Formats: sequence, C-alpha cells, structure tokens
Amino acid sequence: MRTFHTNSRANAAASPVPVTQGSGTAPSASTQTQELHPVHPVNTYVGPAGWSYADWKGIAYPAVSSGSGRELETIAQYFDVVEINTSFYRPPRPEIARVWVRRSAVNPRFRFTAKLYRRFTHERDASADEERAVKEGLEPLLQAGKLGALQVQFPWSFKNVPENRQYL
Repeated sequence: MRTFHTNSRANAAASPVPVTQGSGTAPSASTQTQELHPVHPVNTYVGPAGWSYADWKGIAYPAVSSGSGRELETIAQYFDVVEINTSFYRPPRPEIARVWVRRSAVNPRFRFTAKLYRRFTHERDASADEERAVKEGLEPLLQAGKLGALQVQFPWSFKNVPENRQYL
C-alpha cells in the first residue's frame, strides 16, 4: 500500500511543537531544539502498489484479459491512489499516461504515484534525453492534476555519505 498526504499551511496549528534535531542517534550536548508548527493533512490517499497482477483477476477486479483497462478502472473505483511500477523500469510514454488519465476518470480524487526511473536512483547514469523522456511521460498526469507524488526509491546500498548527499 502507498500513502501520501497533501498539506496546507492554513491547517497548521497555531502553537509550536518543540522538535529535537541531532544525528539520529542518542541525544548529545550539541543537540539543538527548534520549534516547528505541525501540519495537519488535508487529504490522505491510500491505494495499492500497482494495478495489473494476474493473481488479482477475478478477486480484486473482474477476470478480463490484460490490457482491457478494467483493472485500472476498478482500482480507481475503490482507491484514491496507485503506484506506477512500470515507470521504474522505463520512462512512461505520454500516450500511455493519457490512457491512464482516461481510465481513472471514474474517481475525481484519484492520483498516481510514479516511481522514478531506475537510471536516476540505481544506475545513477541517466542522460539528458532520459530526463526529458521521464518529464514528457509524466506531463499528461501532471496536466490532468493526477500526479500525486514522485517516489524516489534508492537501493539499500545508498547510504548517508557526502557523495550521495551531493548527488541528491
């Protein structure tokens, strides 16, 4: 399941909440306290990580042939968000993203969470052409107000070291 929140400053509480900042380990003498205002979610979206699985046919959605569009339509009827898994393996094509927008139209609240293409997160050698392809592929979702989040999933080997912080 994937969940994300959209927030509004208008819903922030008036009283600050003290937050301790440190290294993420045990508090030390150098730990600083900073006041932050909590932000309350306006909308919470809950949905599955994908929509086209053979073992879901006849259970989560009607037992119809793959590519019929019924899988996404059914997911959009019952959930408010779904993760796009294919965008991790290749940039989505704009014409396919437009089809997703049409097939999810049954739910005006419905959003997509796109997983960022692995050449940015795992291989870390994405070209300018691949960057353009990702942007163009997600543009129809963005224009339709259907892109809820971009999930940037790094491998377990991505550690908090200076080189990785610089890459970000």
